[in-house]
Amino acid sequence: MRTVIIHCHLFKNAGTTLDWSLRRNFRRRFVEHTDNDKMRTDAGYLGSYLLENEKLCAVSNHHVRFPMPALEGVRILPAVLLRHPIDHVGSVYAFQVRQEANTPSAINAKKMTSP
Repeated sequence: MRTVIIHCHLFKNAGTTLDWSLRRNFRRRFVEHTDNDKMRTDAGYLGSYLLENEKLCAVSNHHVRFPMPALEGVRILPAVLLRHPIDHVGSVYAFQVRQEANTPSAINAKKMTSP
């Protein structure tokens, strides 16, 4: 039985730290999956991706969809990190202030005073 960790990487919930750990432990058997359109729009995509990449032990993506696929011979362990809501808001705000972007959230965060 093959076990695969699926990191459901939620924005500003300590996911980068978990990705670092997964990458350090699994090396080439870990992937930060970046084809977000397929992950976001095709419910069956994750299952077929795992079957095509049978050496993978861990995958991280911002748009993983539930339910997890049921695959013969593969045990999937979803990992979801959640911060306390107040800590999460502070982290999102600090990130938006720091980032060099012209998104509405980054622009508005830079207009606000520090919490």
